[in-house]
Amino acid sequence: MKSLTINNLEAASGKEYQINYNSLDKGSKQYIDRDYLFDYIPDFLRKKTYIKTAGNDKMINENKLCFSFETNVPITVYIVYADKLKILPKWLEGYNNTRDKITRQDSNTSNLKGIFSLFSKDFEAGKINLGGNLAEKMLDDQKFKDSGPLGTNYCMYSVILVKR
Repeated sequence: MKSLTINNLEAASGKEYQINYNSLDKGSKQYIDRDYLFDYIPDFLRKKTYIKTAGNDKMINENKLCFSFETNVPITVYIVYADKLKILPKWLEGYNNTRDKITRQDSNTSNLKGIFSLFSKDFEAGKINLGGNLAEKMLDDQKFKDSGPLGTNYCMYSVILVKR
């Protein structure tokens, strides 16, 4: 039985996203460029493989490639998407809303920073492309515009990979 391996991980921004094999748990760092820590992780995702994305890639348009990677076995991809973002990127509409949640805290563990929904989709072994985080319709949302400089209070998604 093959173990999950990920190859050719490439971010469109040129940042070096990190693969974290079999290690997702409370206290795991969410991004490569932030100190946010995952807090609550559902049991079925504990000790699974995840990819640390870059918080600064949160403004990549939904119609652009954000990053890609290759897997050697069929997997389920879980996208960890912030609940406070009410408009999903178009590409994420093809995913199943699992109704499960993940929470995170920043480096000060008394300061809860976010609640995230989990969206899942099955993929065969091979190359997987994931789109940008920013839904174009968010740019028309007055609440989004009023939150400060573009991107303030906006969150990049995270990715969890589970072998099927």
